[in-house]
Amino acid sequence: MPTTEFNEFVLTHMPTFIAINYQRLLKVQDPREQVEMILHIYNLGLRALTINLVSQYIFRDRALKRVSDPYLDTLLEQKFPHLTADAWEKMLFTTLRAYEGHRDLFFMPELYDFYWGTSTSHRSERAEVKPPFDRLTQATLDLLTEHLLPQDEFGWQALAEKLLQHLHKILQSLSFIGEYDLIHVLTQDEHTYTFELHKGTQVVINQGVLPKRPRLTSGWFYLRAGTEEFLPLHPLLIFWEETTEPTDTGVFDRWIQERLKYLLATPGQIRFDEKRVRDFVKLIYLTIQEAAEEHEQEKQKAETLIWVQLCDICKDITEHRLATVRGKYHRDLYLQRDTARQHVEAFLADRAKRGFVLVGKSGVGKSNFLLALAEDLQQSRDDICVLMYDGASLRIASSVLTDIISQDFSDLVVLSGHAVHHIWQEIAKINGIDERQVILCVDAVNENPEAKQLLQQLDELIRGPWPWLKVIFSSRPETWKEIKRGVKLAEVHYYQEPGTASVGIELEPFSYSEHMEPFTPQELPKVYSNYQREFHLQTPYEALTHQVRETLRDPLNLWLLASTYKGQAIPNSVKTSKLIEYYLKTRQVQTPLQREDVRFLEDRLVPLMMREKHYSNVITETELDAAGGALYDMVYSDQLLSDGRHMNQSFLRLCDVDILVLQEQGTEQRIGFKYERFYEYFAGKRILSLSETQPDRFFLSLIEETTRKPFLWGAVRNALVEEAKKPGSEKILQLCKTPQQRVKEMMVSVLITLGVDDPEPVERILRKLLPQEKRATELQKIRQVVRKSAEASDIVNARKIAIEVASNLSISWVLQAAALQADPTIRTVAVRYTYHLWKRNSWPCSKLSGF
Repeated sequence: MPTTEFNEFVLTHMPTFIAINYQRLLKVQDPREQVEMILHIYNLGLRALTINLVSQYIFRDRALKRVSDPYLDTLLEQKFPHLTADAWEKMLFTTLRAYEGHRDLFFMPELYDFYWGTSTSHRSERAEVKPPFDRLTQATLDLLTEHLLPQDEFGWQALAEKLLQHLHKILQSLSFIGEYDLIHVLTQDEHTYTFELHKGTQVVINQGVLPKRPRLTSGWFYLRAGTEEFLPLHPLLIFWEETTEPTDTGVFDRWIQERLKYLLATPGQIRFDEKRVRDFVKLIYLTIQEAAEEHEQEKQKAETLIWVQLCDICKDITEHRLATVRGKYHRDLYLQRDTARQHVEAFLADRAKRGFVLVGKSGVGKSNFLLALAEDLQQSRDDICVLMYDGASLRIASSVLTDIISQDFSDLVVLSGHAVHHIWQEIAKINGIDERQVILCVDAVNENPEAKQLLQQLDELIRGPWPWLKVIFSSRPETWKEIKRGVKLAEVHYYQEPGTASVGIELEPFSYSEHMEPFTPQELPKVYSNYQREFHLQTPYEALTHQVRETLRDPLNLWLLASTYKGQAIPNSVKTSKLIEYYLKTRQVQTPLQREDVRFLEDRLVPLMMREKHYSNVITETELDAAGGALYDMVYSDQLLSDGRHMNQSFLRLCDVDILVLQEQGTEQRIGFKYERFYEYFAGKRILSLSETQPDRFFLSLIEETTRKPFLWGAVRNALVEEAKKPGSEKILQLCKTPQQRVKEMMVSVLITLGVDDPEPVERILRKLLPQEKRATELQKIRQVVRKSAEASDIVNARKIAIEVASNLSISWVLQAAALQADPTIRTVAVRYTYHLWKRNSWPCSKLSGF
């Protein structure tokens, strides 16, 4: 067909949203705009064509069991939540393949011939069909990512000409679409219906006789063949009634939780429609309805739960709910934490205790301990059932914990013909339950955005009427203090570690059940041998320096070092603060992780978590999509780009090296960091960068924010550690003088963290916080004892911080200087922390001389 004749055909016979854009394309002169218009037409057409086939499959053929393709069912279920340009193409050709041998079922039989050909003797895909689609899809992603784009007008012109050839080839092969009508039903009475005919560049209103079947719905789009055959397309294809342009048709692009996104016929525009969510959800339900019914039939059915059945279901739920956390647990590397295990055993044996709080700093091994505990109890005890949840992913803001658990059971079992409405009441009906125990274990309460609310609900379970229910949950110690502040716990029901009182420090009535510490000197050789064998480390334990051994007592440090120096010798000296940097650099050598992948993380993803007045530890699908710049596709699309790289290659690499992870919550997926320590590292760098353009109260406001979002604690601390490295940082000195308890705790943590690796800058700061006074005479000492403090509160606070930091870092001169201060409060604090230091290190009395 000659070009002029072909152009006229498109403008008069193709659907309006294609024709009107093709008309615009013919008028565009700029080659880059031509490329954008060509790809816009292609993507509109691709979606509309796919909608045609998928609608037919969903509404008619699958429901009537004429065609059923398990692979297509799975693809539709997986791809609909994360549709990208390549996903649309994949759905189109997968649906075409699903109809092999069923030309008679096609609403447009010519579409079958388009893919399979017309030969009756030998049926095979037409090889020339798919390549133009592949090239235009690839060009779409290249343009989105601005990847390998032309550098001058001549390059754009050449690209436009090539892409136009591919578009012409597709449109010519699909010219039979001109035989069908795209109509939008407006109104109808008993015998007729009024509709808009969306064909060519003009929309025409007409009237027709109502067909006997099917029943038409006003407001819906249909594909019409003749006057009696109709294929419903709504809500995947909609008409924007409020627009001034009658040709502004929206083609379904993506479903992002409770919003629908449409690609409009107007180039470069998208729309969100809240009104049609129910219609769309109904369509998705129809898509998977039969699969859901089959799944329902496969559910366990029972009048009431029995113990064995409960154990099996809890195991299934645990495997699903802890899929992300389980990736951290390696049985061959794990070493049993005997002290923590002994306390848990004592807790389980105590019928009066119902709650157990495990605290420990990030990376100390709490998650691994709980996973190993559950595994061991399930194998060794037939009277204990363990149900585990990842606290970070529980949606407490929108649902009650008991309802979440009940729904998980309902997905797996039907009791007396109905869903599980209240799981604890159902468990209470099990014969002999009073002689058994159900352990509900929630890991990482501190990582939940609604941590305080989650704690309140766990406490309600602990005080509830279920004597067989034991609740164990974990948290970081510094965030645990804040989470439980203001929450009145049922303290009498919590197991408390014996002997937790400390000299000179008044504790709250209940603190925690067990504080998991780093590996002891006795445990470290055993666990190091596991890592040495697994990672082929060349340094025997006996050859490790004392400094390295102290570093390796932290379980995450051990994993980072072993991963970094796999197959090599461990160096004699390492800086804890540099371990993640070492790990990243090593991954760039030992694995495909590249610098561009880290830049993608730092420049594109982390800013979505951490930006002004928005602080989170996850990225939602909605945030990804709203960020634009092809970021959504750079996570979910595996399409090959022009240089052979996959669109989401950087994201996949970051997941492969255990930095990022996709967390699933029902139909929603969120991006998070696999290890909290990685989040603190990258979020801390982001906070430090933001602080450079923020007012002086920025860090103070962030510390206050940690009371509402405990997961921020480590990131804020890391940012302040880097700030403290700057010579003469006034921000650090001012924060140390702030009398708020939360700020004091943060600054103590900051200076201790910095001092472990770099004592010099810390001592420089401590000299400013607590300057040495001249040695007092005997008479002056007597006067100091009886004199009341006259120091300002900010000075006192700063000096208390200096004393506590010095005690933890064994900086004796600070304690000596504090003991000589005129203020009796400072002297008292100095004596108390000097005792702590002596008790911890068993210093000889000579070390305390001069106090």
